Amino acid sequence: MTLGGYGTAAYMSPEQCSGDAITLKSDIYALGVMWYEMLSGKRLFDHENPLQLMQVQKESDPSDLINSNVPEDYQAIIK
Repeated sequence: MTLGGYGTAAYMSPEQCSGDAITLKSDIYALGVMWYEMLSGKRLFDHENPLQLMQVQKESDPSDLINSNVPEDYQAIIK
């Protein structure tokens, strides 16, 4: 779900969820989220409600990517 042209909640960086300025770091965060999803086969944070999802992204650290099929070098990039 896109929130008023600001982005898709699942890929919004914590600072973007807080209403802070969107910077290059926001794009890097979104890229990391996509990598996480591609390598793990699951969402980084999974909530039905976009506002709850944004709150979790602001307050929680993502879980480690633990998958024996993912090379350690790739796991290190995502961290």
